[in-house]
Amino acid sequence: AKYLRSGQVLMAKKDYARALLQFRNAARVMPKDAEASYQVGLAALAGGDLVSALAAFHKATELNPQHAGAQLTLAELMTATRNKDLVEQAATRLKNVLAVSPDNAEASDTLAAAEWELGKVSEAAARLEQTLQNSPARLQSAMELARLKMSHKDLAGAIEVLQKAAGSAPQSAQAALALGQLYWIADQGGKAEAEVRRALQLDPNNGSALSSLAAIQTAGNHMAEAEQTYRQLAALPDHRYRAVHALFLYGTGKREAAL
Repeated sequence: AKYLRSGQVLMAKKDYARALLQFRNAARVMPKDAEASYQVGLAALAGGDLVSALAAFHKATELNPQHAGAQLTLAELMTATRNKDLVEQAATRLKNVLAVSPDNAEASDTLAAAEWELGKVSEAAARLEQTLQNSPARLQSAMELARLKMSHKDLAGAIEVLQKAAGSAPQSAQAALALGQLYWIADQGGKAEAEVRRALQLDPNNGSALSSLAAIQTAGNHMAEAEQTYRQLAALPDHRYRAVHALFLYGTGKREAAL
């Protein structure tokens, strides 16, 4: 328990290497404890060691087939491979999780993704719709259903899904942003900007929202406004945005200022 607590503190600090050591200590002390192996897998995955993570999740599910977290994470990774055999195995694992915990929305969403990957589109859509009936504000399910509808060129249906999600979660910046980005894809610039600005009202330092707003302003030839948005975006702590203002200046011919 001491090793697990220490590892969880280190995980919260994003010190994944040291967290992994603590969880491995826990697994060494209690080699038949599924939770210790599961935590080893999470730390390894967070640290970018996919091979070790997969081995740890497999071990956790062998030690305790009812460990929902290990089964779910392993199934998510298997589904992401897009290998049919692995996706089918993932679907079986997820069905077992749902048999024990039918209200596990994350497992249901992951199973829908697996069904979609296996070509069972109607089953996937029905599963996502059922999840949204039970939890209308669950954005992950709404986004997956919208993505599925878009893949079948049902843009209006995708917009309707995200409209309902945003209406069910009016304080969610992520929901507003997702709807705004979909409006932008649908060439509804006015609605797109309104939703993106609403996302920024809810979360003023949302990098994705600022980036979307800057793109909308640039497309509308509102260059002075776009420059201010890019300046604000570049000032965020996230290093991914550090150069965007300079690149915007360079692209608009203000090369000395950009440099």
